[in-house]
Amino acid sequence: MEQAEALTLLAAVHRQAGRFTLAEQTAERALAIAGEADGTLFESLALLELGRITLAQEKGIDALGHLQQAAILFQRVGRPDLQAAAWDATGQVCLLLGRVEDAVAFHQQASAAFRGRGDRCSLALSLAHLAVALTQQELLDEAREHRREALRLLEAFPGSIAEARRSEIEAQARASDS
Repeated sequence: MEQAEALTLLAAVHRQAGRFTLAEQTAERALAIAGEADGTLFESLALLELGRITLAQEKGIDALGHLQQAAILFQRVGRPDLQAAAWDATGQVCLLLGRVEDAVAFHQQASAAFRGRGDRCSLALSLAHLAVALTQQELLDEAREHRREALRLLEAFPGSIAEARRSEIEAQARASDS
């Protein structure tokens, strides 16, 4: 199982560096290893990463399939935190596919789960995603409120990654207010 977990993490590094083909190959290898060993948690982690990789490549239908499988498996193994991550990514895919109402619903579901678990960082990111979807629905006041909360939550996190997220959310706010 350690090998499947390590490969999934490596796939995420490749994805974040924009090496999508290598990321996808690495995540698929992780999925195969986890499947052979009947490691449901590690299988679902690999599926979540495959969903994120295919989302980054704008392959919406593929991403949707991976993320739905991951969410089901996370529920089976009792990992609502990771299931919420799959829901949040599913919301992003729905937005990519033009299914704005579904995107809002998935982001709301993910945000509620993160809030319930006290996961402030994931909640902030999910609220920012929800704000994007609400902006596309032209629910600008509600979107603005979620952006403000996301920014307040991110203030508690130091470092360049949190600062980059704050800058992205502030840019989204400026774009939707203009």
